[in-house]
Amino acid sequence: MKKLSSIFILFVLGMACFLCAVNAEGNSRLFTNGTIYIDAEQKAQNLLVKDGVVQAWNVDLSEYRDAEVVDLEGGVAYPGFIDSHVHLMEAGYFLYVGADLINCKDADEMAKVLSKKAKSVSGDGVVLGLGFSLVDYDKWSLADLAKIDAVTGVHPALLLDKLGHNAVINTAAMKLTGVTPSTPVPLGGKMGVEDGKLTGMFRESAMILPANKIVAMSDPKDIKAGTKKMAQRWASMGYAGAVDLMGAPGIRMMWPEIFKELEKEGELPLRVNYCYTIFNLSDVDNAAKYVGQDTDLVRFAGCKIFIDGAYAGGQAWTSWQKQAG
Repeated sequence: MKKLSSIFILFVLGMACFLCAVNAEGNSRLFTNGTIYIDAEQKAQNLLVKDGVVQAWNVDLSEYRDAEVVDLEGGVAYPGFIDSHVHLMEAGYFLYVGADLINCKDADEMAKVLSKKAKSVSGDGVVLGLGFSLVDYDKWSLADLAKIDAVTGVHPALLLDKLGHNAVINTAAMKLTGVTPSTPVPLGGKMGVEDGKLTGMFRESAMILPANKIVAMSDPKDIKAGTKKMAQRWASMGYAGAVDLMGAPGIRMMWPEIFKELEKEGELPLRVNYCYTIFNLSDVDNAAKYVGQDTDLVRFAGCKIFIDGAYAGGQAWTSWQKQAG
C-alpha cells in the first residue's frame, strides 16, 4: 500500500510538471528566420515571447516544440520605438476633420485643396487644415488672404502649418474671434499686417488669439476619432510609446481623458506619456490635478512650458530675433 501511495504521488507530481510545461510553451511564441534586433548593436537568431513579454533569445528550439513559431520570412524585427515629441491628438483631429495641406507651398495650392473641403462644411461649420509650408512666411499678403477667403467664404478657417508654429485664418475667423490690427500680441508672437489690415498670418504665440477660441468649438467625438486614427497610424510604424505634448505655441488640446477612454475600450495601441501645456503660472494648478491619475497606458509626464525669454530671443524657425522684453 505504501508503495502504491508513493507511485500515485509521483504520478500526480509528474502530471503537474507536464501541464505546467505545456502551459508555459502553449502561451509562448518563437520568432525565427529573420533579422532580429535586440538593441542598436545586438542581433539574435530567434526570440522567445510569452504573454507579450520577451523571455529570452537564441534559445534551443528543440526545448519549445509546442510554442507557436512565427516565421519572419527574412523580415526584420525591432524593439518598439518611443517617440519623445508628438502631437497625436492635435494632428489626428485636424487631419481627420480638416484639409490635408501637406504638399501646399503657397496660397494658390492651399486654396485649391480648401475649395473641396469647404464644400463639405455646412451651416456655421469651421474649415480646418494642416500641413502647409511656405518658402517665406513674411511675404504672406492681403492678396493671399483674398485667395483663401474666396474658397472658404463665410466659414471661419483655421489652417496650421507643418511645424505647428504658424497659422493662417480667414476674414470670417477674424470676425468670429474678434482679432484686429490693434489687438495686443503676446510676447514672442507676430501678426501679419499690411496697409493697416490683418493678412491672416499669425505666428508663434500670436496664434493663441484666434486658435484656442476656434478649437474650443470642436466636437469631442471628432477629436476622439482623429486621435484613435493617428494613434493606430503611429503604432503601425513600430512605436510602442510616445510623449504627447498636448499643446503648441498657439493651441492647447488638453484632453488626456480621451486617451484613457480609448484604453478602456481596448483601442489605444501604444503607451502615451502626456505633458500639460503651461502658458501662465495659473496653469500650474490645473496641471497638478493630473498627478496620481495614471493608468497602465496613459501617464502624466509633466509640463510643457513656454518661456518668455526663449520667445523674445527668437527660435530656429522664426524670422525675427531679440525683440524687446
